Amino acid sequence: MVKDRLDITGARWGLSGAEAVLKLRAVRANGDFDAYWA
Repeated sequence: MVKDRLDITGARWGLSGAEAVLKLRAVRANGDFDAYWA
């Protein structure tokens, strides 16, 4: 998924944005989102 988004023509995805999205997805997948958001 991340590689596909980084390769979209005209998209402004960078490595830092991709890393931020991956971290949020991991937090959500682990069920820790409420604690993270607080």
